[in-house]
Amino acid sequence: MVRRLADVETPARIVYVLTDMAESNVDSWRENPNLRPYLEAGLLDLAVFNPVTDSTLVCERSRAVLRPGSVVNPVAAIANYLFCVQRQDLYLSKMGPIFEEWVGWERTAGGRRGFFAGLKFVTEMAPIASGRYREPRVDRLLHDVAGGGPVGLAGGIAPPRSRRFLFPIDPLRSLGTLSGISGGRFLLLIGERTGDPDGSARFLDMGVHGDSISLPVDLGIIDRLWRERGATLLRSERCSERLEVAAMISGVATGGASRLSSKLEEILSDDPVGTITGAGRLCEDKAGTLSLIDALDLLRAVELDSRFLDYVAPVLLRDLPGAPPPLRAEACRVLKQVWEGYFALDGNSDVSISVAGLLAAAEDHAEALAVLGSSDAAAIDPRARYLAAMCHASLGDPDAAQEAVDSARDLDPGFATLRHPPPPAK
Repeated sequence: MVRRLADVETPARIVYVLTDMAESNVDSWRENPNLRPYLEAGLLDLAVFNPVTDSTLVCERSRAVLRPGSVVNPVAAIANYLFCVQRQDLYLSKMGPIFEEWVGWERTAGGRRGFFAGLKFVTEMAPIASGRYREPRVDRLLHDVAGGGPVGLAGGIAPPRSRRFLFPIDPLRSLGTLSGISGGRFLLLIGERTGDPDGSARFLDMGVHGDSISLPVDLGIIDRLWRERGATLLRSERCSERLEVAAMISGVATGGASRLSSKLEEILSDDPVGTITGAGRLCEDKAGTLSLIDALDLLRAVELDSRFLDYVAPVLLRDLPGAPPPLRAEACRVLKQVWEGYFALDGNSDVSISVAGLLAAAEDHAEALAVLGSSDAAAIDPRARYLAAMCHASLGDPDAAQEAVDSARDLDPGFATLRHPPPPAK
């Protein structure tokens, strides 16, 4: 993959980051002569990272820090036999009550060689307390699964009166970490162990790999939680006996990755004449639940059509002032693309003031002035001149701010906003 990245032209530089929670593994990669050319070229980086306990990823060579709010572009990640070696909790549900099974071991004669030689696994049951994980969504998911949800151990369905299953708590938390770092926009490629069709006869369908073990992972449980969050898990109908390959897409308005995007795509394909109106109504219906990232994704989905801007402008105005700087920068880039693609045709209202106002809300005052300066309509609109005054004041140019205020007053002496002078220069 790193070799392929070297030959691909992309609008942004792509870096592949190898991570592991074990420093010894990262040390071995650093000394690997086959990886050294890619490390030195900046195509490959390394990091010690535990997705369950860490919320920040620090790249060893570039010193880039990936943390919530710092990443603008979507993140692509690969979980290659990751979830199967993370913590899962074992439960048994019996006609309603849910019991947690604690696993221990005793020394016996014989058995496997190595670390597990002479070990006999034993379990002890205890009823779970209310709010087992103190995370409402996760606790609700646990009770749903216990009541007969996704396929559990060994790919089989337990009898309705008794259900024993592994609950992938650390894989769920790892996905939460990835979502936090990526701002909710990620592609995750998954390669995981599947259950053994005859696994019911084996304790937990456990795989032993030298001195470590792995457990099958029920991706259906993961899918159920993340589907509520707008993500899509793509699973192949065909998989090998011991491997399932899947992909999870979250927060990206392509390929039906969210219910809102899917509905928007229906409107765009079924009603080519009224697409923007239909899509706009959808946004109005969902305005209270849309985020800044949603609004930007939807603008991209309608190919940055300026007619759609009015529908998402309330969300942008609400969220831009408090958005992290990288996300504000991405919003400014999208808004500039909207303006660059705008054509003053009959029926198209001038969007220069809307674009400039949103750029100003994102604190890109210089670009807001550039948009206003390139619009003939803005030159004769008092709102545009007053907005220009505010931008000049924010950029520390009181003379230009006063000139813009005077221009607005000349255009419309009764303009109500002029009762409120622009803010003092910084």
